[in-house]
Amino acid sequence: MKSAIVILSLGLSLLTPQLRAGDAPKKPGPEHKKLEILTGKWKWEETSEKTPFGLAGKSTHRSERRFIHGGFFLESQGKGRAPDGPYSWTTIYYYDPDNRAFRLFSCDNTGVVSTQLLTIEGSTMTTTWEQQADGKNYRCKEVSINATDGQSCTYEWSYSGDGVTWKPWLKGTGRKVGKAK
Repeated sequence: MKSAIVILSLGLSLLTPQLRAGDAPKKPGPEHKKLEILTGKWKWEETSEKTPFGLAGKSTHRSERRFIHGGFFLESQGKGRAPDGPYSWTTIYYYDPDNRAFRLFSCDNTGVVSTQLLTIEGSTMTTTWEQQADGKNYRCKEVSINATDGQSCTYEWSYSGDGVTWKPWLKGTGRKVGKAK
């Protein structure tokens, strides 16, 4: 009996790749197309308030956003100068079909790692996440409004210690300065 189970298991494991080979390759869906407006090389200018996350002041950054892994993921890599000093980040955007939601995974040179939820309604994109500073948890939010031509955007970040009262974090503008590689 044991040898029959082993033979059956081995047979199925050898057959499974053959069955998968007959499936049509997956392709990004219409949800992924919604992220296309973000692609390209971007220049960012922003002004931040003093918050638990950093100093007040002006920042400039450059980033490149491009589709990777067959168009299922959008990668954003950037760097620049913030009031606290040099700043760099990597963010991966993706569509979660099981939950019918856009998600982001982001990390930066300050050691912050976050997973975020992105909603898209017309030209407005709202990203929400939780972040810790000085041992306290905060809810954070970015609202970005994209120009209809996809060449620029304005955005505001805010944060809340209680989920009710929101305080300003930063305001900025971005403009596309080229195509992604």
